[in-house]
This record gives sequence, C-alpha cells and structure tokens, in this order.
Amino acid sequence: MRIGGGQRDPQAMEASADSGEGEASVARSVRDSGMAAEIESTVAETPASKAAHEQEPGPSPDPTPPEVSIVTSVRDALPARRRGALTRGTAIGRYVVLGRLGEGGMGEVYSAYDPELDRRIALKVLAPATRSTASSESLRAAQTRLLDEARALARLSHPNVVAVHDVGAIDDDVFIAMEFVEGVTVTRWLAQEPRTWRQVVEVIMAAGRGLEAAHAAGLVHRDVKPDNIILGADGRVRVIDFGIALTPDTVDFAGWSFAGTPAYMAPEQFTGHEIGPHTDQFGLAVTLYQALWRQRPFDGETSTTIAANVTGGRLLLPPTSDVPVEVRAAVLRALSRDPGERFPTLSAMLAAIVPPPRRPRWPYLVAGVAVLALAVAAVLSGRGARESEPPCQGFERDLAGVWDPARKRAVAAAFADHRDDWPVVERMIDGYASEWIERKTQACRATVVLRAQPEAVMARRMACLDTRLRELDALAAVLASGSAARTSRAESVAGLRPLRPCDNLAALGHGPPTSVSPVEVNAIEGGLAHLHALRLARRDKEARAAAEALISRARAAGWAAAAARALVHRGHAEWLDGAPAAARETLFEAIRTGAEADDDAVQAEAWVGLVGVEAAGLRQPTEALRWVKHAEVALARGGSDLETRGMLLHNTGGALRQLGRDADGLAKFIEARDLFAHALGPRHHLVAIELGAISKAYRKLGQLDRAITEGERAIELLSEVLGPRHASLGVPLNNLSLAYEDAGRIDDARAALERSLAVKEAELAPDNPSIGIGLMNLAHLERRAGRFEKADALWQRGYDLRVRALGDRHADIARIVLSRASDLAGRGARDADALELARDAVARLRGFADAPDLAHALALQCELERRSGALVVATRTCAAAEAALPASPDPTIAAYVSAYRARLAVARGELGKAHELIERGVAAAARAPSDVGLLTAHAMWARAFQARAEHRLDDARRFAAAARAEFVAEGPTHKYYIDDLDRELGTSASRAR
Repeated sequence: MRIGGGQRDPQAMEASADSGEGEASVARSVRDSGMAAEIESTVAETPASKAAHEQEPGPSPDPTPPEVSIVTSVRDALPARRRGALTRGTAIGRYVVLGRLGEGGMGEVYSAYDPELDRRIALKVLAPATRSTASSESLRAAQTRLLDEARALARLSHPNVVAVHDVGAIDDDVFIAMEFVEGVTVTRWLAQEPRTWRQVVEVIMAAGRGLEAAHAAGLVHRDVKPDNIILGADGRVRVIDFGIALTPDTVDFAGWSFAGTPAYMAPEQFTGHEIGPHTDQFGLAVTLYQALWRQRPFDGETSTTIAANVTGGRLLLPPTSDVPVEVRAAVLRALSRDPGERFPTLSAMLAAIVPPPRRPRWPYLVAGVAVLALAVAAVLSGRGARESEPPCQGFERDLAGVWDPARKRAVAAAFADHRDDWPVVERMIDGYASEWIERKTQACRATVVLRAQPEAVMARRMACLDTRLRELDALAAVLASGSAARTSRAESVAGLRPLRPCDNLAALGHGPPTSVSPVEVNAIEGGLAHLHALRLARRDKEARAAAEALISRARAAGWAAAAARALVHRGHAEWLDGAPAAARETLFEAIRTGAEADDDAVQAEAWVGLVGVEAAGLRQPTEALRWVKHAEVALARGGSDLETRGMLLHNTGGALRQLGRDADGLAKFIEARDLFAHALGPRHHLVAIELGAISKAYRKLGQLDRAITEGERAIELLSEVLGPRHASLGVPLNNLSLAYEDAGRIDDARAALERSLAVKEAELAPDNPSIGIGLMNLAHLERRAGRFEKADALWQRGYDLRVRALGDRHADIARIVLSRASDLAGRGARDADALELARDAVARLRGFADAPDLAHALALQCELERRSGALVVATRTCAAAEAALPASPDPTIAAYVSAYRARLAVARGELGKAHELIERGVAAAARAPSDVGLLTAHAMWARAFQARAEHRLDDARRFAAAARAEFVAEGPTHKYYIDDLDRELGTSASRAR
C-alpha cells in the first residue's frame, strides 16, 4: 500500500478479490454441485477361514511389496489421537463400539452394534489424509468432502458393492456404518487352494459388475486390487475400500504424488492425467491377470520401478496356460497404456471376457417385459421412442428446440456483430449438451438396465437434469434475442450450473409440494430458469422485476422453496445492479423463507451471497465474517455444494484482506481455486478468477515474482476460456499492472493497464465504474512521469464514474478521497487542498464500522496540520491516529504514522519521543511486505531533522541524503519531501552526491 505522496488507492484502484468486480464475476457462476464419495469398507473373516489362513497360508499371488503401499503411508500420517482411540463401549452416534477390527486406507475399522435395528455393523472412522498439517478450515472442507463421498456411495445399492447404512461426523473425522461381512479377500481366497480360471473369472466378473454399477452412479474407485474384493460367507462377491475414490488428497512417495496402490495403478494415475472408469478397468485387469497367472503384469519391487514400467507400457506377457485366448486378449487390451486403446466401458470389457450365452431368449421375455416396459416408459414418456429402441437411448431428442440446428443458427445470428465470440460460445454449449445426454443416459441405466439404483433416486436425478435443460433453454433464448451484453455471453454459458451435482441427492433440495398443480410447477420452474438466464446474461434490472413477479406467484402457490430461490436471484441481481443494501435485506428474506421450506441448499446459497454483499458490496468485512459460520452450517446441512463453498472461501478471503489479514486471505483464495478446479476442471474461468485473486494477495504480501506468475496465468486462462478480448480480463490485467509497477517494470505496467482499459471500454458501458479504476491507476502512472495536468484529468474522470456508481457515502469513495489527499500532500504544491481532503476522508471513514485506513487518514491530516503551523491541533490529531492504529494491522500504516508523529515531535522539541517513534517506524518498515525502501526513507526523513535539532549536522546530512535518494527514485510524486530536505538541510542533488 502506497500511503506516502502519490500513493495508489488501495481499495478502489485494485479491483479483485475484495472489490465488487471480482466477487460479482464469481457470484454469477456459483452453482449447485457435489462430489463422488471416497469411502472405505472392511471385511471380517469367519473364524474358520481365518484359522485356515493362519495355519496354512499357501502361496501368495505375488502381493504388492510393503514399501509401495500408499495405504500404509496414509495410515501412518494419521495422528495418534484417533489411532486406537475408540474402545469397547464408546458411543458413535447411535452405534456402540464392540472392538477394533483393523486399519485400512484413511482410517480404522471397528465392529459395532446398532441397537435401533439390533444388528452388528462394521464402523469405519475416516480421517482427512492431510490432517496433521492442515488448517481447521481445510480440515472442515476435507471432512465435508468425505461426507459427500460417503453419501454418494450410500446411494448405490448393488449386490456386488458393500452396503453403506449411515454416515456421520466425529470431531474432524467421518464415520461410515456398513454391513458387517464375514468372508475373505481375493488375496486370501487364492492362497487357500488352487483355483481354476473359470472360478477366478467368475469372482472377478462379479466384482466388475459392482464397479459397473458404481460407474453408472458417477463413482470411480481408483484402488481396485485383490485386497479390495471380498467373498462373503454367503457366497456373494463384494467390492470394498472406496476410501480413496476421487479423493483430492494425494501422498508423495518415492518422488511420485498419487493416491492408490502402485502395483495396481493405471498410467494416468502416475502421470496426473484424467482419472475415470477407464482407470478402474485397468486396476481390474491387473487383478485378473495376477489371479489367473500368479504374477503381476508389470515388474518392479519399488514404486519408482513399477511406475516406470507401467507408464512405459512394459507389460510382461502371461505364461502359457489353459486360460482361453479370448480372456487373455481381453485382459491385455484392458492393460493398454493409452486409455483410448482400452475397452470403451467396463461393460464392454466384461462382455469380452465372458461373451453372453447364445441361447433363445424368448422364455425370459414374457416374464420380464412388463416390468421393463413400465420402467422404460417412465423414463421415455413423451419422447416418442421407437418400440424397438433399447432402453435408456435417444435422449438427444430432448434437445429439440433447446439446442438443435435451428436454435444454434438463431444464436449464431445474434453474434453477427462480434463473430469472434461465437466459436467459444458454440464449443461451450455443445459440450454442455453432450454431457447432459451422457448423464441422462447414466441415470437411466443405473435403474433400468443395471438395477443398481432405486426408481425414486432415478426420478430425482432425472428431475435435476430436466431443470438444467430448462436453464440451458432459457439462456439460449436470451442469447438468441441478442439482448445479452457482449461481455456476459461466454461467461454466462460458462456459468451454467454444472450437471455433476445431479448425482448428489443431498444437495438437490426438495421437490414441489404435492398441493401445487403440475401446470403451476412447470410455470414456476420455467420462471426460475428464465430468471437464472437473466442473471447470467447480466440483465440485472430485468431480473429484479422478473423475480418480484415470480416470488409472488411461488408464495401464492404455497411453494416456499421456489420463493426462496427467486429471492436469492433477486438479491444477486440487486447487488450487481448497484444496490447492495437492498440485496442484503433480500438475502435475509431468502434465508427466512428457505428456513420455512426446510431447504438447506437455498439457505446456504443465500448465506454465502450475504457474505459477499457485506464484504464486497457494503465494505463491512467484520459483518461479513460474522455470517461465515452461518454459511458453513447451511452448507454442511445442504449437501455441500462445492461451487457455493468455493464462493464462500472467495468472499471470506476478500473480507480478511480488507481487514489487512493478507496471509489468511491468500489461504482462502488458494483453497477456493482448488475447489473450483476439482469441481469444474482446471480450465474453468472461475479458476482463472481465483488465480487473479491469488496474484493480488501475493503482491500485497510483497511476493512479486509469485504475484506476476499467478497474474499472467490468470490472464492466459481467461483468454483461452472466454476469448482474448473479453471484459473479464480487465480486472486481472489491472492488478498485474500494479505488480509490474511494484517490481519496477513500468513499461509492462503501462502496457497491461492500457490493455485492461481497452477491453473494458470496448465491452462495457461508458459509465461503468470498473473503467474508473483503470483511469485512476493510469493517472498514477502519469503522475510518476510528472504529467500532472493529464493525471488530474484522468483521476477526475475515474472519480466521477465511481461516485456515480457507488454513491458519495460508499467506503470506496472515502478511500479514493484519502488517496487524492495523499497524492497532493506528496507533491506539496496544494497543501491546503490536501488538508481539506484529508479531513473529509477522516470524517467519511469514521462513519464505517470497519475502517483500517482511519489511522493513515488521521496521520496524514496531522502531517498537513504540522506543515501549516497548527502544532497543537496536529498533536491532537496524531494522538487520534495512534489510538486508531490497533484497527490497522498493516505494518505499512504503522510505519507512516510513526514517521509523521516523529516529525511533529521534532517540531515540538520532544527529541526523545521522536527517537522512540523513529525506531518504531524503522521496525514497522522492516515488517512491511513491500515498499520497504520508501517506508525507510520516511523514517530517515524524520531522523534527519531529529539529528539537526540535536546539532549532529553530519548525521543529519547523511540521513537526509539517503532519504532523498529514495524519494528521487520514486519520481515527482514525492516532490514535497525532496524540497523539504533541500530547503532545510541543504541536500541538493549536487551536495547529496
């Protein structure tokens, strides 16, 4: 923060994470989401099987060497508090611990009793793998992810997947109540006695069917191996240990960062490429290869060697055996290094291993046709499916009128004025539509084909996808109308709510009340979709009016949850339309209405929006932080929407930064970036926005190299996703300009700032307040070059734009006024004007609950009063600055307050006090993240006058020369201090040399 002469306004001039621009851009794209579960299960061996194993272990099918077990690494990282901490009789929820069964990846397993259902269960306690080093916020986020993953697996019902009965939380950990299975792992089953290839294939095929069902439900295991497949005493094969499925935590071992067991990991797990069902196919193939031929397909005794062989495709050919050629060929294909060369699906792999029997099917059709016809009819009703069409096919026909050739031509025509934007938008919508078809098919197949999902679950997933289709339809209509602002076109499409959360039932909320007629349900849902499209297209005033009518209609119908969601839309529209106070009240109303409807998801979105409005819209960061806990509770109860959780982290980071807690703010931005990347992919525009916020945070902490690197990455990604001339580039370019300037790269700073203004002026309305930020920053560069007349004209234009948008009493305006006062004080030519502005800034800042800049404003006022000769008044003002300093944690402010107070103490003859204040200022300067030289120069400026007053003229001139050199390096924006030293101490340029 530049607080001396010629400073940049630290708030209005740096739009990003703690300004309305950054938050608004993120807020427009926050959508419901969920994650697939990472849950682990266990197996309790029967006494007979356990005894047999202990007495006669037999040959092992070449198990993974202990030193390459990632599970072991994760387990050993768990704190001692949880390891072995649950003793017999301990109550976990309604469950009573009976004893400890063992440890597995990410947790411990206990035998427990469920008194409510009078049954024995297996109770697994999972701990986030990063707990030993993570912050409390990260632990909560990890715990929430584990709960989401557990809920996802609990929704899966399949005979070949271990059943999950319940999930919950204990301290920082998550517990899962599962069926208690008596049996043995495949590893031990193979060791008990020789098995025929038919027996092996039968067992692995059963496990494959369990994985197939998991894939249909959106789950990927990622650690398929013999120890994670069990044969129960009831004869049923089950897949267990979903403990690292899709986990964001990885373990670094032997130079590799991954999650899984290396001997069974696919190449993409080692290389960091996309993980998916094809990864489980590879793991199942390794397991089958090892079970059939009693050796692993890739040689190696360490993780490094195994990784090199797997990624290099160095496959050991299986020995000669009685295994059929068809089975051998299928296994080898599934072990291909390139996922594209494997089977397209796990189902295809299973079919290739054991082709379906070719026998007459008509005896079975009579019995099953009625049930199947009903299920298919329920899914395909109204779609005109052909009678001969297989079930769960043809969902592309639902896109008719939504995104078909005719609609695509209509939208393309609306882009005639800016044809460069069309390819980006077309690519985005095409991808969204394709994913919609794929997820619709998966949701159908999970119930109708695989019988792995109850019909009620399918219905809810289908309803969620239908809602997303309405929203796509509404947005396409808005785009086709040509009424969407160009700046919002690509961003609005990128902001469509993701489809993956439709697999997260906990985050879907409730359906309409049964009392609401189907006609009214369709009308209200269509209205919500249209309202959503208006928000995305930045038609804020129209969205406010449409929301009002929809709220009334939903309330009249008795559908409180829909009314609450419309209120959230209205609140965001008011915020983006420049009415943050109104938005605050509307979001509170949304919270109350959502509570009446018992809809946690909509309450969570409203609470998170409220945090953003308080921090970015109203500049009340302390108030914003008060609501964070409420938002976290609502998110935990509402199914853990990842995008909304990322938005909460973003808004919280902005509030912390406003309070001067830059390191804490940076941590929030990094966590938000990681959440967005995990939920939306690393190339999403929200990830780019977080990169911009991270860049700004690094700059505030004085880490300029990292600030520049992250800022350049943000611009590169935004240019790729939204186009190289999109207005969203304006904010990160503006902030990158500041980082360049701090690093002394003035030409780069000017180029970045001019590009920022160019994209804004080309895409935004002429009176957009964001343009004002760029104009004032450009004014600062002109002042540095000594072009004060041009600088003043630019500043005035920028100031007028900001006042027109924010109103005269906004906190940002107070800081802009303070910035102007500091600029004039640095020049020294208009001290009377500067003093008037400083007093104005003080009066404004005293009107806000959060005013960390108040100490700076008072100190500047004190310095200007000293210059005018009003020493008594200046003394009172400096005392007030000292009293206000605790609210300003930034050491930069403390350094300036000390320097100004020390100069006043010298003028009053209080030389001992001056010495103490100067030392305090030097210490504060040393703690400052940036501008250390300039801050030290102000201390040396005061010290030079103290030395002169003590008649130490050589010291005075030495201190003055050091201060003068730094002020000269900063340019004419510090002319007053240069002239003061020259006039009073004779440090002209020649004498200083």
